[in-house]
Amino acid sequence: MNEVESVKLPSEKPEFQIFIQHTHSPKMLKKHAPHMPNSLAAVLTLFLSSALTFLVASTHKAHAQTDSAAPSSTAAPAASTPKPSTAPKPSASPAKPPVKPSATPAFVPEPSKKFPKVVTKLMVEDLQNGRGRTAKPSSKIVVHFTSWLYDPTQPLGRGPQFESTQGKPPYKFQLQNPETPHIKGWEQGLVDMRVGGRRRLIIPPDMGYGNNGAGQTIPPGATLLYEIELVDVE
Repeated sequence: MNEVESVKLPSEKPEFQIFIQHTHSPKMLKKHAPHMPNSLAAVLTLFLSSALTFLVASTHKAHAQTDSAAPSSTAAPAASTPKPSTAPKPSASPAKPPVKPSATPAFVPEPSKKFPKVVTKLMVEDLQNGRGRTAKPSSKIVVHFTSWLYDPTQPLGRGPQFESTQGKPPYKFQLQNPETPHIKGWEQGLVDMRVGGRRRLIIPPDMGYGNNGAGQTIPPGATLLYEIELVDVE
């Protein structure tokens, strides 16, 4: 038997491969320690043999525990967590074709009695009653006025405006004066009006400028609308 032998502890893993040199006889110890008594060399040899045996046994045990802790390649696969079932979505109902609204005829309001479509006679309406002196035939009167071409489709019957004294001096004239005649609608429509009052006149063509019209502002056969304020009676 060799005096020195290398012992390899059984293991398949590198971390457990341990090499230990040990002696097999007291002669080896005496060789290195010639003055050591034979009895002491025998005791040391026994001690080293026991330590080697314990170390080998411990290594086997550690190796067995490591193998048991390693996961096995044949282990059953972990049960997968079942996914919650997804409720089927209701199928989309087919889109309904848009319902086209039935065509309704354009609303045409009925003409107001105050603003008829055709005016055949003088229409007089007091917008504000006055409390002053009363205008009589041959009275000299002072008035403010605004005039429009009559249009019953427009608010208050006001078509294009063609004359006004607003922002200007008032207009003065004498009622029913044969020497300075005015249109019949004025001559008749302002009688009995009181100072401070406001009056609307809708004058048919035959009481206005007739079939001739007046310049470029009043066409032939025009119905006229005036709003007149009586400022004073002299």
